[in-house]
Amino acid sequence: MELQKNSQDKRIKDLQSDISDLQIKLNDKISKIEEMASSFDSVSENLKQKEDEVLSLKLHLSQDNTNNFQEELQVTPDILVLHSLSNAVRTASNENSIESLGTIIDHAREKFEDAKIIISLPTPRADEESLNNKAQFLSLMVKEEFRNKTNVELADNSNMAFKGSALQKYLDPKDNYHLSYNGTKMLASNIRDTIDKILGLPPENYHETKPIQFYTPRGQRDNTNDFALDDDSQ
Repeated sequence: MELQKNSQDKRIKDLQSDISDLQIKLNDKISKIEEMASSFDSVSENLKQKEDEVLSLKLHLSQDNTNNFQEELQVTPDILVLHSLSNAVRTASNENSIESLGTIIDHAREKFEDAKIIISLPTPRADEESLNNKAQFLSLMVKEEFRNKTNVELADNSNMAFKGSALQKYLDPKDNYHLSYNGTKMLASNIRDTIDKILGLPPENYHETKPIQFYTPRGQRDNTNDFALDDDSQ
């Protein structure tokens, strides 16, 4: 009896020792997971900062190119299309974007007095809701600021959204910001429609009208001739 009790005590001690070892190993694993999670958060933050820097650089280069476009053009254009607001949403305030856009338009008018200017409004986005909302506000501000300006027309891209939310088929799924193939086609279509409006061209008719055909159930008698007038009564 005493031997059996000693054996049970030994088993209990062994189990307690095993549990203690497992607890130590588990704590080590938890510590490593926490370190990996912290490293991941740090890398993600660095990547986001680098992405912001790249976008800022792209915007800066885009603005430089836009501000200097009059030096590069070899001929006087009839129509100028400006599409730079989508990038500005992330890196500039809406007020600064409006001011920069006004400066670009003033420079264009000085160089090309008779040219018509099309402002392509920001495209919807789904990367961050706050940025999409900011883009919508910017569109409203541009409409209010430039709607009555001479020789300025607006190309509205809100048809790539539904109730303010971007339609996924128009966005690149990799970042939910850049346009997909369908989005690029829609952007070009919106700009083209605005050009047609400036040139006084009729709107494109995408839906061909088809003649109405009436369905007659099988076996039903054709009563068309029942209502035909006699020759004597005509």
